[in-house]
Amino acid sequence: AYGYIRVSTETQASKGYGLDTQRKDIEQYAADQGLELVGIFTDAGISGAVADDADGDALAKRQGLLEMLDTITEGDTIIVKNTSRLWRSDNAKALIRREIMKRKAHIASTEQPTYDIYTKDPNERLINGMMELLDEYERMAVVLKLAKGRATKAKKGTKPAGITPFGYRFTADDKSIEVH
Repeated sequence: AYGYIRVSTETQASKGYGLDTQRKDIEQYAADQGLELVGIFTDAGISGAVADDADGDALAKRQGLLEMLDTITEGDTIIVKNTSRLWRSDNAKALIRREIMKRKAHIASTEQPTYDIYTKDPNERLINGMMELLDEYERMAVVLKLAKGRATKAKKGTKPAGITPFGYRFTADDKSIEVH
């Protein structure tokens, strides 16, 4: 078995506990299931969406995922905390599932114990699809919420995000920007 872990932002990668938590869950799952965990592939600070964003090359930036797909062979299992670590958009899901199925590998999720990309059971397929839609919904809701927050901060003249536009700088109190 191989693990795959991912967080979406550089801040999560450098200051958060997401990668460590995912790693521990995967290691525990493998031990509980009697699976030999050969390695864990990591993408730190990279979105799980593809091509429906402004960045059509998002999948190409996920080197950990690409290395994992290149490594897995028939019968291997990919362990993830949940499927949102692999994909958060229909485009990404279609591309990644196709590659996994082409290699006749399986996905095991520590939080979705009945997940199976090969299921023929209509009820399981429905539940899996609903969970995947919720992943995509959550990503879209977060993006919208963050954009609204940044717009509100910018209108108030306070620091809207982490990087100043060209020609500006943060004030001494780091709460707003000014022309430089």
